[in-house]
Amino acid sequence: MKKINVVESKKLALMPCAPDVCQECAVKHEPDQPHNAQSLYYQMKFHGENGRFPTWMDAIAHCPKEVQEAWKKELRKKGIEL
Repeated sequence: MKKINVVESKKLALMPCAPDVCQECAVKHEPDQPHNAQSLYYQMKFHGENGRFPTWMDAIAHCPKEVQEAWKKELRKKGIEL
């Protein structure tokens, strides 16, 4: 009989988020605004899809350039390295 490694047998499964929030980060925001990089849902979903945790750069990647620049400026003001 094959012994199962308990660590290897555990898989993470996210429950679907509410239908009225962003389906990437589970937070209500306008489509042209960043995902919430601090959302646990976003972090786990992104990690499952990419094999790493997201950064703020990942969270703003889908935004128009002017929105990205505004967010970068504000994040830097808060001491967040990009």
